[in-house]
Amino acid sequence: MERRAALGERLHRVIGPRFPDLGVKLTGMLLELPVPVLDQMIHDEELLSAGLEKALSTLQNSTEKCLFKTVEDDTDSDSTDSLGDQLYDLVDSHRTGHSEQITGMLLELGSNEVKKLVSDPQLLEQKIHIAREALEQALPPKTCVSDLDCDDVKERLGEKIFEQVEKIDPKNCACITGMLLELDPSAIQKLLTDSLALKGAVERAQAALPQAAAQRSSDSDLNNEDVSDLDSETENLGEELYSYINSTKYSLHSSKLTGMLLEMPHSSLVELLKSQKQLDEKIQLAAAALTDS
Repeated sequence: MERRAALGERLHRVIGPRFPDLGVKLTGMLLELPVPVLDQMIHDEELLSAGLEKALSTLQNSTEKCLFKTVEDDTDSDSTDSLGDQLYDLVDSHRTGHSEQITGMLLELGSNEVKKLVSDPQLLEQKIHIAREALEQALPPKTCVSDLDCDDVKERLGEKIFEQVEKIDPKNCACITGMLLELDPSAIQKLLTDSLALKGAVERAQAALPQAAAQRSSDSDLNNEDVSDLDSETENLGEELYSYINSTKYSLHSSKLTGMLLEMPHSSLVELLKSQKQLDEKIQLAAAALTDS
């Protein structure tokens, strides 16, 4: 969803100067294409020109179905296009990430209603909110095309959800965020748009915290006979963690951050050290918790 919005903004910057009166409509029509095609179109002038030609043909041929419905009671096309551009600028100022799509949806209301929206900021805000909710419910959840994409998505979502969890439970926000990041990205995205669902997820995580601590304690009791070996391995892991953290921008807090990460289960630390992305994510969350404390 965020990727499509970013591509939409880049496309509009290219298309707008070429077609000042149709920039919004053409951009919105192209945004119906799959994200990989849009990404290629940004870097391939020939492909972009072909897409624009097809979109223009669709707009100009009254017998074909347009991706954006024309305003039926408006006979002055120049006035309509100008009104559409004005509406787009107002919608874009709300930073919804769906400026092109929402503008297209509002244009379907008709020119008279659009004129009201342009002149009434409060009414426009209400309509944008309704359109955004409908759009986000209709769009399929973003899927990862590779493990690297998933890591990037989770890193961005982790930053956002940490801010929300911190408002609910400042003390345990780092641990709870780490637990929530085990969810699928689409589920995390839903938590960010549904405060009640987020609150419920945080409460479940809070209830699981003592159990997780007890499990770590139980695991420790079961492995008492190997305590010396485990201490040695933990020391080695600590040295490896400290060395890595000391090479990052968090080097001033290497000791404290290493100690915080060493509170994780031994097996989790071993797996964490195998993935630089996950390790960076945990370090970032621990640093945020350290700053807030």
